[in-house]
Amino acid sequence: MLNDAKVVERLKGYRLIRFDITASNAEQRALLDRYKLFGPPALMFFGKDGVEHTDVRVIGEINARDFAERVAKANDRI
Repeated sequence: MLNDAKVVERLKGYRLIRFDITASNAEQRALLDRYKLFGPPALMFFGKDGVEHTDVRVIGEINARDFAERVAKANDRI
């Protein structure tokens, strides 16, 4: 999904940060709690001010077309 042409084009200017939380240690559970997540996968968008755009958050699986639309919506907020 992240290498779909429409997604790639719309993600220009974003920085991808991935967290591996497979160890499920205290630090990783604290991160999940901080963002009110029950587990992966989750895709979150943050503005330059560091504030999450919660209305475009993705929890669970999503297809490329729907994700491209979600990214476009996030881009409208920039």
